[in-house]
Amino acid sequence: MFKVFSLLAFFVLLTSGGCIWGGQSRETRFFDLKAEQSKSLLLPCEVNFMLFRNLSGADRRFLVRQSGNRLRGDEFNRWLLDPELLLERFLREDLRGKSGPTVRVRGVLTAFEFDLLRKEAVLGIDFTLTSGENSRHFNCRIREKISSGGEDFSSSAAAAMNICATRAAGELRRSITALLQASK
Repeated sequence: MFKVFSLLAFFVLLTSGGCIWGGQSRETRFFDLKAEQSKSLLLPCEVNFMLFRNLSGADRRFLVRQSGNRLRGDEFNRWLLDPELLLERFLREDLRGKSGPTVRVRGVLTAFEFDLLRKEAVLGIDFTLTSGENSRHFNCRIREKISSGGEDFSSSAAAAMNICATRAAGELRRSITALLQASK
């Protein structure tokens, strides 16, 4: 009887040991991109966003580039949406237009990652803009340093990616304006 009790106690101790003595459990955190809206910067056209494609290899998990061109997905830090949908929504919020000619925007996401060696967020998008008979293609590749301030790395990395998206929206705004000027 003592052997059965000892064996049962040992089994309970083994199975619960991770919970009692420091088994590691991490909460999954979700991050989003948020555009700063400014009503005074309405574009003089309607902007029609087509579905963006994602050729970056990134999904909802943070994609982290490590040494030796090794990439890994971070299971505990995730984006709220797939990167192409996140950027499309971000740009829709940031680039509002009024009535006028229509500009169609297509995007192909080529990079959406965090470079650990350089401590940078990296965003790459190939844009194609079309208005009537005119079109314009340009590559947008932006890097932003990840702050090493008081925030944890994941929050700082998401904030750096938000800055990248804001800068990409600025480049897209300038290209839309240039396309409209060329159409006149």
